[in-house]
Amino acid sequence: MQGLDLKVRSGEWLNLVVHEASRELRDTLALVLAGLRRPGGGILYWNGRDAWRNIFVFRDSLRFITASPELFLSLTAAENLNFFTALFSLRGSVRSDYLKNIDPDELVTFLSANRLFMLKMATVLTAPRPLVVCSYPLERLNFRQYNLVCKDLQNFVQDSRIVITIDTVPHEQASDNLLIKTDTSSSEEIPVGEEDV
Repeated sequence: MQGLDLKVRSGEWLNLVVHEASRELRDTLALVLAGLRRPGGGILYWNGRDAWRNIFVFRDSLRFITASPELFLSLTAAENLNFFTALFSLRGSVRSDYLKNIDPDELVTFLSANRLFMLKMATVLTAPRPLVVCSYPLERLNFRQYNLVCKDLQNFVQDSRIVITIDTVPHEQASDNLLIKTDTSSSEEIPVGEEDV
């Protein structure tokens, strides 16, 4: 990622598309953007300040969604929701449309990747933060799930929040560039040259 320079302002949705073969790049970028890995060089800024000078305040300002479970696998879906609702002192009710096809008594261990993602999104939506970083491949979602998630992420942006999604594309569908930067508000793809990555 040497030389990579990204700037995202309040009310913007930035979608980064990485070659499927570069999952390590996707994961590393997601961890850096979420403040879970210190960049080897350069600075991660949040509100004009070095995020690492007060990393816990930065982490508290975001929601990070990945393909890994990040839930208690030995608990049911309902128990996980109750735990995170209490942990984050969440207000409001959990969106039932995100819990469709999820048995509340089913152990999280047995949920498919997409249903795990939808369960995590249900907790994100009840306590939105100014920044959402999502490294789950949205193309895996079915049509209903995809439209639901994209609509709500777009609503986040309209509420002056920042959304950063990191997706992968199969190698045969990828361009010659390693990374494609897309602003979904304009739906225009802007290639980033390999020398910038």
